[in-house]
Order: sequence, then C-alpha cells, then structure tokens
Amino acid sequence: MADFRFLKAGEKWVILASRRAKRPDVARGSEPVCPFCPETEGEEEVYRVSEIASSGLTSLTIPSNDNSDWAVRVLNNKFPFAPIHEVIIHSPDHHKNFGELPVGHVELILQTYRQRYQTHQLQGQVYIFHNRGKEGGESLPHPHSQLAVIPFEVEIDAPRLDSVIASDQVRLGQRGNLLNPQEIASSQAPRNDVFLTTHFSILCPQSSQWPDEVWIAPQSRGKEFGEITDEEIADLAYSINRIIQLLSARHTISHREVASGDRGDLVRLLRLLRLTLRIPRNDIETSESFAFNFYIYPGKDWYLRLIPRAKILGGFELGTGIYVNTQDPTETINFIREHFENPDREKIQAEHTAEYERRV
Repeated sequence: MADFRFLKAGEKWVILASRRAKRPDVARGSEPVCPFCPETEGEEEVYRVSEIASSGLTSLTIPSNDNSDWAVRVLNNKFPFAPIHEVIIHSPDHHKNFGELPVGHVELILQTYRQRYQTHQLQGQVYIFHNRGKEGGESLPHPHSQLAVIPFEVEIDAPRLDSVIASDQVRLGQRGNLLNPQEIASSQAPRNDVFLTTHFSILCPQSSQWPDEVWIAPQSRGKEFGEITDEEIADLAYSINRIIQLLSARHTISHREVASGDRGDLVRLLRLLRLTLRIPRNDIETSESFAFNFYIYPGKDWYLRLIPRAKILGGFELGTGIYVNTQDPTETINFIREHFENPDREKIQAEHTAEYERRV
C-alpha cells in the first residue's frame, strides 16, 4: 500500500503522506549521521556518475574524500510523496552546494537531472526541485535535489512562461518576443527587463511573488527540460552558480559572529551603515544562511525559477493567494546585470545588500 494519497481539494490538489513526518529533519534537531556522505553509503542507488566518467571535464574538481568513487548519486527517497521520488546527491562533499562547487561539477548535476528526466518522462510529470536552508524546507544539510513524478491527471499549479512574458510585455508596453535575442539586439530602446547569456534569458518578472526572484529560460522556446543540449547545460551551470553567488552575497554577511546579547545593537549599527543582517537562530552567520528554492517547470516551454526565501508568508498572502513583493524586480535584474561578469562581494554587501524586511 502506498504511503501517500493524491486528493483533489476544489481546484487544487493535496498529498497526504503521513510517513514523511518520521523522516530525519535537521530543522527539528533530529539530524542523524548523514546518509548521503560516502562513509555512510548504505542506500541502494538507482544512478551514479563516477569520477572516471566525469574525468573529461577539465573544470571539474571532485571534493576530496578517501572513500568516494562517485561524483553524483541518485537514490530512491525513503519517504516518498509521489509514485517515483528520487534524491539526487550533488557531490560527496557534505557542505559545498551551487555557488561553491566548480562549474564543471554543476554540469554533472544538470546532466543527471536530464538523464533522470528522460528516464521518467513517459510515466508522469517530472518535477525537479532543490531546497536549501531551513527556511527553504531543507531536511538534511548535505546538498541534494529531488525528483518527483506527478501523475498526468494531477494539475500542477505553476505559472506558465508564456503567460508571465505576456503580462510583462503589457506592463512594460513592449511588443515582440521578450526572450528573442535578435529582437532585443535590433530594438532601439534599451531592454532593462532581461539579461542574455549565450543560450538563456535571465529575467525578473514584474509579477514576481518573492523578493529577488529570478527566472532562467532557454532562448530556444517550446521544449521540455529533457531536450536540453550539452552546450545549454554548460551555460546554465555557469548562470546558476553565478546568480546564487550574487544573491548569497546580497542576502548574507559571511562568518560574522554575533553574541546573543548584542544582536539588537549590532543590527541597528549595521542598518546605519546601509547593511541589513539576517539574524540566524544560532550565534554565527555563515554563507550557508542564504536559503532558497528552485524548480524546473515540468512541461513544454520549461524554465528554472529561483526563489530566495527572504520573507515569511503572512495571513493575507496565505488567505488570498495574493503575494506582497517588497522588492522591485527591475532593481534585481539591474543588480544581476551589474555584477554577473565581475562580482565584487565587498561592494555587493556594502551597496547592494537586500534592504527589504523578511516579513510582510
């Protein structure tokens, strides 16, 4: 008998999966010995990228570990909420994640995403997502992503790329294809709403629900994620790494020790210096405190949506479904444009630290 049930509630769906309440959860202080580290390998894997297979990537540096002979592993989730539910372990390193791993290794992770997507795409809607940090819903800190195959009859409540682009064009008074590089290059007016890489468009929609929300969409439209090419993967890996580095610098002050009794005075002082410190639950602020989620749209016209968990939803948002965004998306895309090629962490923290409040 399955440990979960899909139930339709009006126009939305709910999953009942009570067994997941028993899973290890570092946010509740129940972190066990890490099941994803090489020295504790015990789960039967369904897919592996070995060091030998990855040796062709010159930019790859596998985190050193005497017991590791793999670069990326995929396991079945022990506490599933879908008929197929997998865990994609990013690397043997217990700490390094996107923004810290070499770009070549991030390519391996994205190649694994593609392989698992292609494996399951005929069995349902393949939803790939990543949680980071307590606010992002992370249960175990060893960096990993998840893949859940949702039955075709379950309608996923995720925005469509074409609808978001169309609404932005109306607001900005623009015509044509927002993500078409030829049209952007030939346009007489400056385009401040999109930043182009070789294969992707990076945009911050005017209808963003979260502060500093970032979308990455392929310039080759109308395809599923499983059709992504190796060249696009290389470009996407670089873009993900760089954007997470920028947002991490913007949202955190690294390795700053904060004594419990001095937190209030320190926060007031930093605000006078035009810095906003996100106070963690412990006494030391590290770069790991940047919490975020991203997901890959599971159907045609795919995109990757990255959401910094910079606020906690209030009763108005939960009750109405209307989000209050306290950050101008245009400022976010301008920030990315300014620092994408040559990021300066000190300048970002001095001049571009996010200034909105975490709670609405």
